[in-house]
Amino acid sequence: MNPKPLKYLQNPTGIYLGLLFLFLALPALINAQVKMEIVCNAFAEEEDTGCMIVSGWKESGFSDSAAMERYLRDLVAHLHGKGWLAASVDSMVRLNGQVSAYLHTGRQYGRVLLSLENIDGRIVRKIGVRPGRVEGRALPVEDFRSLQSRILNHYENSGYPFALTGLDSPGITGDTIKGSLIIDKNRFYTVDSIHIYGNPPSEPSHLYRHIGIVPGDPYSESRFRETGQVIRNTPFLTEIRAPEMEFRKETASLYLYIDRRQASHFSGILGILPGAGGEAARLVGELDLSLINVFRRMENITLQWQSPGNQVQQADLAVGQPYLFGSSFGADISLHMYRADSTYIKIEAEAGIPFTIPGRGTFRVFGKTLGTTLIVSGGGAGDAAFPASGLRGRVFGISYRHSRLDNRINPYRGWQVSTSLGAGNRAVTPVSDYHYAEGSINKGFGEGMIYLQGFLPLTSSTTIVLSSLSGKKMNLGVKREDDHFFVNEMFLLGGLQSIRGFDERSLAASSYIIQRVEYRYLFDAPGNIFIFFDGMAYRRKLPDAVTSDTPFGFGGGLAFETRAGQLTISYALGKQLNNPLTLRSGRIHIGIINRF
Repeated sequence: MNPKPLKYLQNPTGIYLGLLFLFLALPALINAQVKMEIVCNAFAEEEDTGCMIVSGWKESGFSDSAAMERYLRDLVAHLHGKGWLAASVDSMVRLNGQVSAYLHTGRQYGRVLLSLENIDGRIVRKIGVRPGRVEGRALPVEDFRSLQSRILNHYENSGYPFALTGLDSPGITGDTIKGSLIIDKNRFYTVDSIHIYGNPPSEPSHLYRHIGIVPGDPYSESRFRETGQVIRNTPFLTEIRAPEMEFRKETASLYLYIDRRQASHFSGILGILPGAGGEAARLVGELDLSLINVFRRMENITLQWQSPGNQVQQADLAVGQPYLFGSSFGADISLHMYRADSTYIKIEAEAGIPFTIPGRGTFRVFGKTLGTTLIVSGGGAGDAAFPASGLRGRVFGISYRHSRLDNRINPYRGWQVSTSLGAGNRAVTPVSDYHYAEGSINKGFGEGMIYLQGFLPLTSSTTIVLSSLSGKKMNLGVKREDDHFFVNEMFLLGGLQSIRGFDERSLAASSYIIQRVEYRYLFDAPGNIFIFFDGMAYRRKLPDAVTSDTPFGFGGGLAFETRAGQLTISYALGKQLNNPLTLRSGRIHIGIINRF
């Protein structure tokens, strides 16, 4: 006799419904959070006021005990900052999946008479505190909380994420509490592993250096909190989910949820400019190729070519590799070539060693060689503004750059900064009829640049962009009459990347400052409509003349996404040297960026 099949096997629909219910309930089971209730002990009127502050804090579910401890620690720190210096969590009771935290507030105080005898003197000196200015003096509560915060920050970034501070054997006189500051470091944690989920875009060793956390490092609260920002500011990374830290007995594991973002791009415009006066037609336009992380080592390769049609050509090639051999150091080289008409060719070669501090930007030391050669003697060599046979020089310097933008393609808030400073010497051979004696002349000189940009949100879809770009060249140790530069070593400005409304590189200057104000309406993730005003002040110190002016440009445009890439169109008018402002002098800039 065959046994009867079980009842649920006779009803496959029931199986499917059961599996469906389990599938729907599984996320809730996985993401189940522990609820916490804060019980505030109030025995006096002042304590009751402290409990009112506690009731203003929003309680929510917690994924683990570490998150719960952080919440309570922040709550107690908030009470301390308001003067309830004796506030503490007396006990925690877990019952039926809910935790009850019993909080004692104590009295509110206005001043603290403090002793640091229980604090390691090395720690006190490291955080920049002079014991003589603290001990034996009644400090305002704000100063006491600042001291506590600095000490806690030190321990939190040195492997003790759950360190606590308090007063030992406190005594009370009026609104002043007296006691010795003590530290409860709790357990020491190291980050023993980093787990990467998603589509890792680069080698793990490079990614560890990039976020500033390497397996085996002591736990650092600041590094962990900055990890998400570092990922969001990286062109080829996108954040699927916020980073998480899991604490065990004495070790911690970091979990990253990242994916690859299209960061390499190609853009360009090409055209044919008919020749005039029997001249041959010329190829004009602009090409920009940027390859980022194509070999999964965070490298970048850039190739740019520009020929705007004013008998100028420019080409740039740059190759950079950060985190060499898994270290914080990298290497980069670049080559810049510029040809002006049939007058001169300028070539600059540069090599640098960048050092990246996660969350703090990149410092770089560099060396650069300068070279300018005149093409024909009739192309300006008879003018004192040009050297007779060219220029040679070397520069050594340092630079720094840092970015904190919420979106690199279409920012809404944030800022970025870039600056460099260098010094060296140059040898020039001026024209024979100039007042120098014939022969090469050596001069020391320096040059610097700084760029600042900030995005200030106005509404949920509009933002103001403020930026400043400035640069200066200066001679070192020369007479006043010799304090000048030649045309072929000036800054060349004008165009989309400096001051809009003017031809590319049509303004030569030895020192300048450009201020930009731009209003943007963000209508899509990669799109915006903008209006702008660019103002500039510059000075040009040539051997035979000094010129200064304050040109400006204004206009508007839009950027939007197409199948071919991001298209940007802008129209600008510019005014300089008291020339009239006419619509015929407007400039139209069109560009497209295709990311892959």
